[in-house]
Amino acid sequence: MGDRGTGRGRGKEQATRPKQPRGRAAAKSKDDPARGKTEATGRPRRPSSPKKEPQRTAVQKKEPGEPKAAIANTITRKKKDKEPPLPDHRNLKPVVESLKLKMKEISPAADKVNTIVRIIISEVSQRDPIFQGMEKMSTGSYYEKLKISRPNEFDIMLNIPISDYGRIALKEFGTSGAFYTLSCKRDMPEFMEDFIDKDENISAKKILTRFRKLVSEVVSGMPVSIKRRNSSSPALTLIIENKPSNIDVDLVIALEIRQSWPVKTIDGMNIDCWLGKKVKRDFKFQPFYMVPKQFKDGNTVKDTWRISFSHIEKEILTNHGSSKTCCEGDGEKCCRKICLKLLKHLLELLKNNGKQRKKLEKFCSYHAKTALLHQCVEHPKDEEWRWEDLDLCFIRYIHYFQSSLKHEYLPNFFIPSHNLFSLDDVDCKLLYDQIDEQIKHGFPLFDL
Repeated sequence: MGDRGTGRGRGKEQATRPKQPRGRAAAKSKDDPARGKTEATGRPRRPSSPKKEPQRTAVQKKEPGEPKAAIANTITRKKKDKEPPLPDHRNLKPVVESLKLKMKEISPAADKVNTIVRIIISEVSQRDPIFQGMEKMSTGSYYEKLKISRPNEFDIMLNIPISDYGRIALKEFGTSGAFYTLSCKRDMPEFMEDFIDKDENISAKKILTRFRKLVSEVVSGMPVSIKRRNSSSPALTLIIENKPSNIDVDLVIALEIRQSWPVKTIDGMNIDCWLGKKVKRDFKFQPFYMVPKQFKDGNTVKDTWRISFSHIEKEILTNHGSSKTCCEGDGEKCCRKICLKLLKHLLELLKNNGKQRKKLEKFCSYHAKTALLHQCVEHPKDEEWRWEDLDLCFIRYIHYFQSSLKHEYLPNFFIPSHNLFSLDDVDCKLLYDQIDEQIKHGFPLFDL
């Protein structure tokens, strides 16, 4: 080992001196006064470590074209599991171009939706005091600029400032930290009595039923119909007549709660090293929202509310860079949101491909968004999401999503105790296998 550095006289030295132990044996030998040092230089020998072997291998076996930031991150980041090797990847940029919706495809539909929603808000807020002060929230893929297809589908949350009625008591239902029953701590307004159940809780079902009835009255005589109610969905779906295809609008009422976030959010939203502690603190001072959502556990169905941080998600995705100029006019362009669009597109293609649609229908864009937020925390620097490295970044992101499917565990970004893959009717193995096939064959569905 050390003899190679001496050049000449190598054979003679080997013949006259006893054979020295190598590697770890040399470092451990108590009889060798120079143990732990190389024979040629006398410098301390770097101790072998099973944890550092993969790191040295990662540097030596650098993939052609792999970004330096990604390599450095692979070396320094502590991980329990090895990342799977990157497969041969295709050029995804043409796919991204095909996903761009032109404003002329969205604007007419958006204008029609905004007009009808304004009328609904104005009328409903006057017809029942509980809806007084109701406002449209700018959340959802249209406002997050993440819409990839279906320009005639919109999701709109309607904010109801219920905190004006006094402090709201939250009681967790189940153990996930996502579902709650609500009640008023102090004397509530008289009109609220119509929306209180036998357990003295604010009934999501009663408020949603009342909202549905009022909307039906408002849109009567308009080119609008209401889709039949789905008990598993918190939304009221409007169908607006339009050519060449009708417009679907999901309206979701959201009770605004202006008080401290629930205890189980403490360990969530770990954006300190990504967006900064100050940004996180500012988010924590914002209200949170409760949307009507039944809790199901086997045969048990409970009238509950599910917590929502859609407004925070929108702000994070809008200002997503570790630097303030990321994706701005003169700033560097990253591929975070592009990766999300690609995974959303892939999920839609898989759900609409073949006979597996019903088994995959529970998977949605929110799963893809949550996975991206976790990946942004794990890879917080803008250099790790360079637009030039889109193909590699997407593969890294989709491997994380696959890992979540494999372990059937995708924690809510704000509530780590809430596993988004905990539903009984979510077939994680099926989706994992189908994504795996797409990766192996270079995403053939993107060519359709």
